[in-house]
Amino acid sequence: MNYVSFIIENFKGIQKLNLSFEKTHNSPIILLVGLNESGKTTILETLSFFFDNIKKDQEIRLTSNVVDDVHDLIPKGEKDNFNKSILIKTHIIISNNDKMKISKYFSERKYTLAKIEDNITLTLDLKYENSQFKMKNTFFDINMTLKKKGEKKVKQYSDKHEMWNSFYEYFNSLLPSIIYYPNFLFNFPDKIFLSELTNENTVHKEQPFYRTIIQDILDSIGNSLSIKTHLIERFKSDKASDGDALESVINKMSEQLTKTIIQTDYSIFSLKEGNREVLVSRPKLDTVNNNIYVELKLKEGSNSYYIRERSLGFKWFFSFLLFTQYRIARQGDGNRLYFLFDEPASNLHQTAQQRILKALETMTAGESVSIIYTTHSHHLINPRWLESTFIVKNSALNYENDTTYDTTQTNIQVEPYRKFVSKHPDQRYYYQPILDVLEYKPSNIEFVPNILMVEKKTDYYIIKYFNDIYIKEPDVYILPGGGSGSLSKAIQLYLAWGREFTIILDSDKEGKKAKDQYIEEFGVVVKDRIFDLSSINNEWKNNGIEKLFTQDEKIMIQTSIFPGENKYNKKLFNSAIQELYITNRKLENVNTRILENIKSIIIFYKSKINQKIAD
Repeated sequence: MNYVSFIIENFKGIQKLNLSFEKTHNSPIILLVGLNESGKTTILETLSFFFDNIKKDQEIRLTSNVVDDVHDLIPKGEKDNFNKSILIKTHIIISNNDKMKISKYFSERKYTLAKIEDNITLTLDLKYENSQFKMKNTFFDINMTLKKKGEKKVKQYSDKHEMWNSFYEYFNSLLPSIIYYPNFLFNFPDKIFLSELTNENTVHKEQPFYRTIIQDILDSIGNSLSIKTHLIERFKSDKASDGDALESVINKMSEQLTKTIIQTDYSIFSLKEGNREVLVSRPKLDTVNNNIYVELKLKEGSNSYYIRERSLGFKWFFSFLLFTQYRIARQGDGNRLYFLFDEPASNLHQTAQQRILKALETMTAGESVSIIYTTHSHHLINPRWLESTFIVKNSALNYENDTTYDTTQTNIQVEPYRKFVSKHPDQRYYYQPILDVLEYKPSNIEFVPNILMVEKKTDYYIIKYFNDIYIKEPDVYILPGGGSGSLSKAIQLYLAWGREFTIILDSDKEGKKAKDQYIEEFGVVVKDRIFDLSSINNEWKNNGIEKLFTQDEKIMIQTSIFPGENKYNKKLFNSAIQELYITNRKLENVNTRILENIKSIIIFYKSKINQKIAD
């Protein structure tokens, strides 16, 4: 089950906004980029508020609710007399697995599910009169037909149906969780108590959350371990065998935490060498609270430290990995998770931010996690995710005069990155972090790879997909242009940096025209760096890279993502290649000739680079 869009009206600075993920090629990572005060945080708050008010079973959380008083949601410019509704509507796509669960639910209640549409709508409606909150309504829109056992007639399911309320309760339990973390700098407790304290509503408010983390760590180990049975009861037992079993569980928890926090590609530490461990203490009894607790510590050599004793950067990273990795492992929760992060790791150094990128990619490698995050930092932007990047803009913000901010003009909007750039090429400041990635000027000591430049993104995705998934030739760096003749900026930068590059163009009329353009623009210095497909294989004369596939092969690739589209469509083929690459999905049958063709392009590019280096 996935959220595919949110329509928001009158929420703080949002007049009306449509955040749609339908054209993001099912990317599990959604990025929001924009200026300060543009409204990025407001969008995250809206999604979190929606989930908190629509979901019956709430997440145990450390952070406070987005808003304690619903009157604070009224747009600033309408505080005097607000007589509207604050609306948040989501469109949900259900999977075949969801349909099987729903069918089973009705079958157990003597109904047959005859038909159910993929699209379901949930709406949260907060009504106000004279700036006073009046009521909250939830609307559930589903197109479904049922047949009761013993009856022949199939009936349309509606709010008049006897199963309406009970089924909504069940459907609500399947909703993907939305978990919002504005930050990860928390006061990590020295003691995590394993059962409820009497004053958790006042003094120890954080303890229920950390207790769930302990259970999540146990879930990640497997073997149906629980706090009550395998920690508390064994601690209280006088049997030697229970003591040994308890020690085994604690050791496995420590080992699991060490793997997650220390021994990963996105570790807190830049070097994996060294004797570092994350330790869970053997349970102890706190005589003041008459409760059993454990401690989490970082062990370095012969010294051990409480988490609070480490640096801000360590505490941020530790909490980030602890709260996300183990929430994913929670036993019995098969629902999809949506994590919302506001400016993650913006206060950390460049290397740490790049590790966060790796962590985000790893978290979303399966099919159970999506991430929506905001950033100002170009270190936290992966160009691979540009297809699922949105520019956030606020009409109240005057960038030319940042002292001007008119709340009556506040209107937060989002637009897909590609569309925004094409419509507003003059408003570079809105997508400057992305430009910093694509146009960043490196120093001489920074690693800037030798690259293959291709003229359009389809060429990029085709080569990257087949190489990364099948061929796995190392050190293949590709820069995509925006179409024929669009590589001038990239050529200019690489010439200025003194880095090597090879350009491979289509061997059709447009490719030859682009080659002549680059040679005229830059002279002989690029002449022996520009080639077309016919330079690799004479049989590819007058071809674009798509022509390296047979018609049947193109349809096979296209239908792997769009099963009903059996007639070749260039746009759908290109979209299919992008989604296959982004999701790391393998095709069932790939002709070895395709792989040989792609590999010949890579080998040709590398040979030309090596030749230039040798010269």
